[in-house]
Amino acid sequence: MSRLAKLFLAITAFAPALLTYAAISAINCDYWHAAAFVAGCVLLVLICVCLLCFAKSSLQSRTYCTATVETADGDVFGLLLVYLLPLITRDLSTYNWLAWVIVTFVFCLVVSTSYGYHFNPLLVFLRYHFYKVTETDGLPHVLITRRRIYKTGETLEVARLAEYVLIEKKVPG
Repeated sequence: MSRLAKLFLAITAFAPALLTYAAISAINCDYWHAAAFVAGCVLLVLICVCLLCFAKSSLQSRTYCTATVETADGDVFGLLLVYLLPLITRDLSTYNWLAWVIVTFVFCLVVSTSYGYHFNPLLVFLRYHFYKVTETDGLPHVLITRRRIYKTGETLEVARLAEYVLIEKKVPG
């Protein structure tokens, strides 16, 4: 599931951008396009939620003891700023959609085939947090979880979404 998971997470990362385009369309009284962008956003959210549910329920779990923990939620905010930049232009009719599609395709291709995993801001809206964690062997991973981790040495039940991306399966408490 590694490459497929990364591809879907990369694609669904564009859900907030679709809300930006929906807002621009609504400002321009183009309600049909606004509705289409909102529908696309909802579809991407559903795909993301289904992927996470599948990962938590179906992927093989293992225990992971954290040796180091570093928050990585801040990596999302630069990407969110890029999503909001289209609000500067009020006219989508002059927007270069072909360039947008090509850039989006290249972005998703690079993310899904490399170790340059880009954090998905949609997961932040779904109340997930990102951590850079290492196990006792020193190998770093990105951990996606719904809880806050404050200390090292915690034992987690995780599943592997991608080579170096883990998701916590069961949050204690």
